[in-house]
Amino acid sequence: YKKPNTKILLWEKGSNGGMNYWISETGKEKFSDVSEANQLFEADSSNKPTDVFCYDQDGNLYILWKDSSAYKVRRFALKEDGSYDTISVQNLDLNTPHTISAIAADISDGKNYLYYTDTNSSPHTVKRFKWGHSSHESFTSAESDTAYSITVPTSREEVTALAANKDGLFVAVQEKYKDGTIDKYRLKVQKYKKALGTAKNKDKSFVF
Repeated sequence: YKKPNTKILLWEKGSNGGMNYWISETGKEKFSDVSEANQLFEADSSNKPTDVFCYDQDGNLYILWKDSSAYKVRRFALKEDGSYDTISVQNLDLNTPHTISAIAADISDGKNYLYYTDTNSSPHTVKRFKWGHSSHESFTSAESDTAYSITVPTSREEVTALAANKDGLFVAVQEKYKDGTIDKYRLKVQKYKKALGTAKNKDKSFVF
């Protein structure tokens, strides 16, 4: 963001188990001390924001949350003053009760995608929704891109983060393995092409 409109995003675990999100000018204000307009998302008994969130290229904010039955993503549009529109928020239902470990949003090249990791299967899978086209113009009306699905290669690997841009999807993976009797971990970033979501479209893999 450009000065002087930079805002600080803060979050903490609320009394109801979910996360409370707010924006701050200094990073010192508590959730209860900021104005209602700066209180982005408050956890309650039936709506529980998680600590999984992302931004798109325009600075819009996406927060993963869960109600009593399924996971959803709430989109907050960035305003010119660096704050977020809390009046016209949009919610997308992912239609799954299974834990989502990571999300990423990409709005480049005139195509809008919301990627997410479904941990129900082993190995994990990455799927996406798309919007901005006929009958699915808004984020709320985004449709599942059923042709897109990436399966993480092995059941020993866990997706820890996602990132996406015009060049494709980047999947951060933690692999657990044995070295004799010692448990070890290997971190990898796998890059997939944007056009199609299959293992064959993996461009590169970086190991740390």
